[in-house]
Amino acid sequence: MDRHVFPLVGRYTQGDGAGVTGGQGGVGRALERFMVRIRIPNGIMTSRQLRAIADLTRQHANGIADLTVRQNIQLHWVTIEALPEVLDGLWQVGLNTTGACGDVVRNVTGCPVAGVDADEIVDASPLVLEASHLLAGNADFYNLPANSKSRSPDAASGAPIRD
Repeated sequence: MDRHVFPLVGRYTQGDGAGVTGGQGGVGRALERFMVRIRIPNGIMTSRQLRAIADLTRQHANGIADLTVRQNIQLHWVTIEALPEVLDGLWQVGLNTTGACGDVVRNVTGCPVAGVDADEIVDASPLVLEASHLLAGNADFYNLPANSKSRSPDAASGAPIRD
């Protein structure tokens, strides 16, 4: 696979820098390992999906998974040999990495207390999930300007997402 396609399918080569989990103060070289970013629309997942991510993390990501501000989960230090098993394990529980990296609609985030906030007017999570389904992997939304963000203000989420 062409290395430029990796971001569109949720994978980047792993960097060697000190800011990277397990990094050693490197010089910015790409290593022969990968970061796999898992789309979690609205941050909603089942216990079965979370257990599958935990198992894959233990087996292939040095036991560390990052939770991102965009409601994604990232696994670091995944070998290219392990990528098929990691992706298959995600697909088996209904998760994927499509469009999770690069200048695309990476994820559609939502209120973390949707459906349980006693003061909410409406639970918008079904709309978030539908929007994610329509945008993920849709080539019409590839090559967007960097850091394009859209959000609807609400009382629960407060501040906008910052990178």
